[in-house]
Amino acid sequence: MKIINNKDIFSLIENKKIAIIGSSPSLKDSKQGSFIDSHDIVIRFNDALIFHNENPIDFGYNCDIWATSGWSSEYDKTQTLDKHKTHYYKNNPYILGTRPLYNNDIKHLSKGLKMNGPIFNLVNNLDCKYIDTPKEIFDLPMLDGYFNLSSGISTLLLLLHFRPKKISMLGFNFFNFKAPTHFWNNDYHYTEETKKNSEGHNGEFEKNLVKTLIKDFNIKLVE
Repeated sequence: MKIINNKDIFSLIENKKIAIIGSSPSLKDSKQGSFIDSHDIVIRFNDALIFHNENPIDFGYNCDIWATSGWSSEYDKTQTLDKHKTHYYKNNPYILGTRPLYNNDIKHLSKGLKMNGPIFNLVNNLDCKYIDTPKEIFDLPMLDGYFNLSSGISTLLLLLHFRPKKISMLGFNFFNFKAPTHFWNNDYHYTEETKKNSEGHNGEFEKNLVKTLIKDFNIKLVE
């Protein structure tokens, strides 16, 4: 993989209309696919690469940036990334690592904030254009010490640095316990117990963060 520099990332993102598509089932029956594909750049996460175009009316068809933490529930079930490979070569997206490539911060590492996992092992051997998320994203003052960001929020904070014209966020349920976390998997939910034990991500914090950012940036949250 080839890590692209800030100049190239500005060229990709600056003054562009960006759609960040979360993986929750909230887009089902939404008919938002055409709106999603009207953006200059569409970003999807992890296993969404292999499932989103099964329903383009709701989820859209384009995938310009494949954002990944390296994690894959599909790999956990099938022990293969053949589908990911097929769809990567079909879409030829940029790849955005939502965790830092290099991170020696023990606090960060306690929450897995470093690129690893089966998708990353695949990406590491592809001839792809790779966008690295620096570890500084997770220590921004606005986070007030909360650093265990979801891939969607770390991607949002990174993109804002490169001055997009507009960001639309769709398919986010902010781990609200009422619906599955991923539209292709009805088995996985965040629960009140998860929140109580500080496991996973803090959806309430992330939603409030997005609402704060909306005041200062051209961000549209479609719930």
